[in-house]
Amino acid sequence: MFCNRNIYLIGYRCTGKTTIGRILASIIKFCFLDTDEEIETQKLASIASIVKQNGWKKFRDIEKNILFKTGKLNNHVVATGGGIITLDKNVQFMKKKGIVIWLKAPAHIIIGRMAKDPTSSYLRPSLTGKTIEDEAISVLSRRIPIYQDACDFEFDTSFLSPEKIAENIKRKILSA
Repeated sequence: MFCNRNIYLIGYRCTGKTTIGRILASIIKFCFLDTDEEIETQKLASIASIVKQNGWKKFRDIEKNILFKTGKLNNHVVATGGGIITLDKNVQFMKKKGIVIWLKAPAHIIIGRMAKDPTSSYLRPSLTGKTIEDEAISVLSRRIPIYQDACDFEFDTSFLSPEKIAENIKRKILSA
């Protein structure tokens, strides 16, 4: 059984990291941690307000510190923020401390999910100031190669249920 390591879920916004992460943690009897939720809890502020007051660089520093604290944990599924892979130190850390799984979906699926989510603008502040569509396409084009290089395994979240994806991840991890 896979144990004494963490599972890090990476991927763009609205690819299911939190939802699938909670389900996966439950079925493999791991604890669950969401880095974005942890940041908001520790800072007593939303990510949007942290970014608005301090900028993206400061947010990425806070995010890195939260991520590195997971190094003291074992048997956790960690849902990370979509941009956590923009710092190479973060990628190297996750690879050293566990298995890195990329949850992915095409831009049109992500855009559709963001449009349906009333909390998207609050929970997911703009990275570029562009429209949701333009931003997703632009940012994904830069990040996809980074996600590919960072991950041990990848799973498309476009069409299967979160429960099925979590089961598929479990099977892959147990067979690795």
